[in-house]
Amino acid sequence: MSLDIIEVSKPNSLNLASLTYRKSINGKIFKIGLKYLIFPELWDHKTRRPTIDTKLIKEYSAQDPKIPILLKNVRYRIDNIAHAVEKYIEYCKTQGISPDFLELTDVLNKTVLQSDIAIKRPTTSENSLSQDYILNYARSFVQQIEKGQKLIATGKNIHKRYSIGTIKTFKNFIVTWHSFEVKTGHNIKWNDLDKSIYKELVDHLLNESNYTINSCGKVIKTLKVICQAALDDKIHVNIEFRKPYFLTLSEDIDNVYLTTEETELLEKWQITNDETKQRAKDIFLLGCYTALRFSDLKRITSDHLKKGQNKRYTLTMITQKTKEKVIIPLKPKGLEILKKYDYQSPKIEEQTVNRLIKSICKDAGIGDIIERKSVINGETKIKKYPKYSLITTHTARRTAATQMFLSGIPSLEIMKITGHKSESNFLKYICVTKQQTATKLAENQFFK
Repeated sequence: MSLDIIEVSKPNSLNLASLTYRKSINGKIFKIGLKYLIFPELWDHKTRRPTIDTKLIKEYSAQDPKIPILLKNVRYRIDNIAHAVEKYIEYCKTQGISPDFLELTDVLNKTVLQSDIAIKRPTTSENSLSQDYILNYARSFVQQIEKGQKLIATGKNIHKRYSIGTIKTFKNFIVTWHSFEVKTGHNIKWNDLDKSIYKELVDHLLNESNYTINSCGKVIKTLKVICQAALDDKIHVNIEFRKPYFLTLSEDIDNVYLTTEETELLEKWQITNDETKQRAKDIFLLGCYTALRFSDLKRITSDHLKKGQNKRYTLTMITQKTKEKVIIPLKPKGLEILKKYDYQSPKIEEQTVNRLIKSICKDAGIGDIIERKSVINGETKIKKYPKYSLITTHTARRTAATQMFLSGIPSLEIMKITGHKSESNFLKYICVTKQQTATKLAENQFFK
């Protein structure tokens, strides 16, 4: 692991220099500005930190009394960035993915660089491993469920191991909770958890981090699971998370899908000199053709392809989430995509696809305006979004299921592919308007 380096720029006309964090990750250089300016004389090039020379600090403080606070915040910010980068690299290793510098920059901008408040990470002597801290317990919890040392405690899957997707949710919670602690300026203990912390968390997620109501609710739901697990482990006795005010927020939203015409626009859109974008487009289209989750899409190999007596290929696999076998007829267009990658799915990570697919769909001409209603702080707001901005990897799965339904394939047959257990839940999942349902019914012999 390479050392963290802080680059000091040449001073400007006011004799102030900017600071840039620099680190080599997998042979590539990652850089991000600290968003602080400092007098070059107050920088110690040996320690790569602001000077601790009291005489020099006192001299400059006579001109600007805020100098000591500035130097303190610069030290904390460097430590916070280094810590966040270290945790991101660790996360990438556990997920078996390559670090994405754009994603890392986004994480840092939403956490460490979001506020002038700096959080000092506790050292070992300050009980950095103490389970009294929510973040420390959460990290320990994730390590245990990954190794199978802690199993699901309640529900239909009791005594079973947590799925990869659920483990990923807990890991994402750790990143989110850390950003919240950075915002508050301190490490939160179990005894700190109360109504004010809950309100502050919700405000941070909705108004500062621009989470949707449902994404915010997912964070709170995960927090409550961790709270219960820690309570079961006799780590704390705080039951504030069970009180009525500790709501898991949610709202019904109109999810988007691509129409047949929009799918054709995407198919026809040519991408040149950008292999990563091409892979993102191809794996998204595979999802539109198969209704598979991304966790299954990225696992496709030639072993999953079966050729039938009619010389048509099917995809046969046991899905990662439900552990059920699915057999999906493969469209010729889907087979053509797999041929390009030696009959394997394009190798690309989900977060990269989520980042790129919006601009790809925009360039392809998918730009209808979508209205969405949300309730924030008790106030109902209607916002307009270009459709491409709402598209994610999961849109592909919903696109496939909706287009199958509208083309006349019976719900129960589609459910064998999507894994939905009830038709009512399936009909909530797909994006079909009342008008589309009426048009489909009008084609039935009963109405003729």
